[in-house]
Amino acid sequence: MDSLDVIAISTGGAAFRYFSTLIDQLRNIPNIFIVASCRTFDAAYDSRLRAIPWEKRISVKPWDWKEEIVPLFEKWGWNASQVGDRQKCLLSSPYMLWIYHELRQQGMVPTQSNDIDLLSGYLKFSLNEKMGEPSRKRIEKSLHRIALRMLARHRMEIMEEETELQEEDIRILQSLHILEKSGHSNLRFGHQTYLDLILVTNAIRQGKTLSAYAGELPPVPFVRPIVRTYFFYLRSHNSERFRQELRGLLDSSQIAFHLKRLMVSSLAEVMPEPNDQALVRYLFQSKNELFLLFFRNIKQYEWFLFLRRNWFDAICQSHDESWLGWMVHQAGEFYEFHPKEITDFWLNVLNSPGLIMKV
Repeated sequence: MDSLDVIAISTGGAAFRYFSTLIDQLRNIPNIFIVASCRTFDAAYDSRLRAIPWEKRISVKPWDWKEEIVPLFEKWGWNASQVGDRQKCLLSSPYMLWIYHELRQQGMVPTQSNDIDLLSGYLKFSLNEKMGEPSRKRIEKSLHRIALRMLARHRMEIMEEETELQEEDIRILQSLHILEKSGHSNLRFGHQTYLDLILVTNAIRQGKTLSAYAGELPPVPFVRPIVRTYFFYLRSHNSERFRQELRGLLDSSQIAFHLKRLMVSSLAEVMPEPNDQALVRYLFQSKNELFLLFFRNIKQYEWFLFLRRNWFDAICQSHDESWLGWMVHQAGEFYEFHPKEITDFWLNVLNSPGLIMKV
């Protein structure tokens, strides 16, 4: 079963309930093995996906930079040493590497270091290159209307006859992998993020804030990746406005808690900036429950360093054993790749005067 995450957010949950029941029935039949795929974030975030009892969970590792990607760069005649560390992580995804390759083939040297920006750049570049000005604007409007219909129906597909696209438009969009045909000859986006980006960029163009846009979306799982795309897009393009709008969303009584939880979980995925200090302090002082959700989802070592520098001393001075315990525990997440730094941190905690840690 492919893409359980897509099934979980589509059709109001009916499809997910069907496949969940099917999994339960199949697991009771001898010699039947069930293999399903799901995005890592959704597997951890969606309670329905977390509740499925698998015998084994396997994380598909990204491609190895030196062993698998550098040889491809050499084959293509490109200098792999010019790629920065953050972009290396991005290109370890085969689909992102393909997008990068397509843009390089067109004479561009992409500098984006996250999937939202790279796909956004590919979308804009492809439409500008393949379409004349009148056609491009017409097709952009058509793609937006397709995305709006999908959002209204909570479905990833639409009948070709429902669109205003001409046959030649569809052929070009298929060649660019922006659109593709499903088994029933329906149309769908080649990557779900195209759907999200089209909706988000139009919302921003209309002057809608993160909080306002999230508040007007229907309360269904289908909107989760759309709100996340707005979050990452805003973070990448205007970090000051991002911090203001994120606080506005977290303060709003009109926004459901599950979306606030989604936002702070997403915050743990981005690289921290020096000006994030006020935002983190606001979370800790005013939104304790959300701060804990953010804290428990941190996977970036840079966030650990940021919190140690800007937050740890205040915790030590307050003698708050619960938060100090969380900090000590979270440090273990980074021990494998930073053993010396984490060991030094633990020793520093143990040797801090006046601190008593309960083990």
